[in-house]
Amino acid sequence: MMKPVRKPGITAKNIGDEILLCGAEEEAIHVLNATAGLMWELCDGEHTIAYMERAIRTSFSVVNEKDVRRDVVQTLDILADKGLLDTTTS
Repeated sequence: MMKPVRKPGITAKNIGDEILLCGAEEEAIHVLNATAGLMWELCDGEHTIAYMERAIRTSFSVVNEKDVRRDVVQTLDILADKGLLDTTTS
């Protein structure tokens, strides 16, 4: 997943500091915190994992010692495992 892409048909709704995701084919609702929500917005097929890492560091003032890349990859893996990302296009 070099440039992750949201799966078509997923509805996203901002509710304050969180984003609710709901797919048309399933009854599950997924709640993303602000950090994962930013990543979700960047999953448009245009942004790389490195870009996401920089965006998170900038948006949330993360210290340099924090391994943000690892967190980005883990979050993307979770989103993909839950069927929220299109893993066939990137």
